[in-house]
Amino acid sequence: MKVETNKVYLGDALHVLRTFPDSCIDCVMTSPPYWNVRNYGDDVVSIFDETLKCEHDWVYSERWLHRGTTDSEINSDDKGILNDVKAKTFLCSKCKAWKGQLGLESDFNLFVKHLCDIFDQIKRVLKPIGTCWVNLGDTYGGSGGDRGKVGDTRTSSGIDTRPLSMSTKGNIENTKGYEKCLLNIPHRFAIEMTNRGWVHRNTIIWHKGSVMPESVKDRFTEDYEYLFFFTKNKKYYFKQQFEPITFSAIERSRYSFGGNRDGVDRVMIGQPEGKIEVNPSGRNKRCVWLINNKGTDLPHYAVYPEELPKTPILAGCPENGVVLDPFFGTGTTGIVALKQNKQFVGIEINPEYAKLAENRLKGWKSQTRLIEDGD
Repeated sequence: MKVETNKVYLGDALHVLRTFPDSCIDCVMTSPPYWNVRNYGDDVVSIFDETLKCEHDWVYSERWLHRGTTDSEINSDDKGILNDVKAKTFLCSKCKAWKGQLGLESDFNLFVKHLCDIFDQIKRVLKPIGTCWVNLGDTYGGSGGDRGKVGDTRTSSGIDTRPLSMSTKGNIENTKGYEKCLLNIPHRFAIEMTNRGWVHRNTIIWHKGSVMPESVKDRFTEDYEYLFFFTKNKKYYFKQQFEPITFSAIERSRYSFGGNRDGVDRVMIGQPEGKIEVNPSGRNKRCVWLINNKGTDLPHYAVYPEELPKTPILAGCPENGVVLDPFFGTGTTGIVALKQNKQFVGIEINPEYAKLAENRLKGWKSQTRLIEDGD
């Protein structure tokens, strides 16, 4: 099967990726569902760990979750009990396959496994010099990892994407021994990725300049998430990115008398009359990125700002290359790729979000065609 670019494929990532040929993607930029954070609807399901020829005999199971605020401690104003919902999952009695929403597994280790199973397929479709960028947030034992109160985000089809918090009892059962503990899911994911052969090049800190307040009083408010930079091989495509460099009087003295910083060339090293020459491009970009989380009117809670995928796509995808987002959501990755005269491939399991993404991308795809015709 030849992959069509600038298209949104409808379906779950694992099964759609299996239809793609090897080495057809230049760069991956994505943000998967976080574990135990929100319920996107019972129809949005994937199947993992299956024997493909098995005639599945599904056995139903469920967990109750409730919407609330950060952590399950009773220190929130609304006590966190609003509109109880079920997290439905199924197990095949024959081949032990699992069916449900990625991110609502009963055990976070199972979530990490399922996520890395998807990235096994991503590694196959990625070109040998390809890069892979993954934004992933963490979760606390004893909560659904909610990042603060939000308003109603129920979509037109009735899907409510407000964050979920598990009941205290449910969380103790599913994170036994980790009550109130940060579960380090992003790091578990990164370690498992390296165990499966990925090269982990950077852990980037997405510092959010403005975050929703949290109701907890026994820890600090979190204002960051992780962005992992992986490659398929040791040699890969990468365009160096720079950031501005400034000097204080003390730093200028250090540079003149033998100090060393990237982005700076020294003339007459070690002599008082030494001259500092600053690289006009700046210094090599650092790993803490200050990016404000902008509000959106889109009916999707987890929309990251365009600024987040901008640098990864600039650095990790060549001109006219193809960027894959297997959790496409409302299409932000695709928009950023088109703005950089690159192509995208999106995979989205939710029909409503896929339609929304297509509508957002119409104008940008038309602009891209006009540019190509002009050439």
